Order: sequence, then structure tokens, then C-alpha cells
Amino acid sequence: DGAFKVNARLDSRGGGKPLDVNLGVDPDVRIFSRTVPVPTREEGLVPTPSRVVHKVKMELRSTRRDPAKVVLFDRLPVPADNVKDVVVNVVEEKPPIKRTNKDAHCNDVIGAFEWRVTVMPGDTQAIDFSYAIELPAKTELEGGNRRD
Repeated sequence: DGAFKVNARLDSRGGGKPLDVNLGVDPDVRIFSRTVPVPTREEGLVPTPSRVVHKVKMELRSTRRDPAKVVLFDRLPVPADNVKDVVVNVVEEKPPIKRTNKDAHCNDVIGAFEWRVTVMPGDTQAIDFSYAIELPAKTELEGGNRRD
């Protein structure tokens, strides 16, 4: 509606696709925090499949004078096509997610989902979800799941 928008297109280098970034349409409604602690733990000496759990916590804050209807998008990691023994599953979700496989611009994005929430004036809405990545014992996630 001609309101404040923060959109940008990040042109990729090296043959990748450009990325559209949308940071919101209302300066009075914003993600106040987003944290993703990844606990690590060691299990016995016998190699068993690894399970890495990511717990995502977000706080959506509104300083509007009226209720704000908000749509948030996120996505789960998706194993590459040639990886057959890695599984990603949602463990917990609050509020429930709606799987869409679409981003904010209706582009196809495998693993994408959304929340539709209403944030009351001056309130903060908590959004929590966690997902588990299960992979063979001798496999590592890019970015790390092992301690050196």
C-alpha cells in the first residue's frame, strides 16, 4: 500500500541466482531477536547416527497502535539431491507452521514454511520451533557439527 518497505536484490557472483531480501513493510513491527542455539553432546564410543537439533527462538514486537497481522517466512535446510542418508524433520513448533514451499514472493523454495500471526498493540509474540538433522555418524554438516 505504498508503506515503508525495505527490499533489496542481492546479485550473486559466480553463477548463482540473485536473492531478493524483504525485511518488512512496517517499521513498527519487527523481529526483535532470532537465536539458534545448537547444543552438542557426545555419545558413547560406538558410532551411531548423529542427531543435531537446532532450536530457533524469535520474538516479533509491535509498537503499532492497532493489531498487526504478520506473515513470517522461514525454511528448513534441504539436503543436496545426491545426499540420500540425511533427514531433516521438525521436532517442535509454536505456533504451528504452515508448509508452503514458497517464499514471500511466491517463488518455489523447497523446505519453506510460514506463520500467520496477529500481534496486539505494544505486545511481543514468541515464535519457537526446532528441527533435527539426522546423519550418519562419520558425516559432518557444512558449517560444523563436530568439535575439534
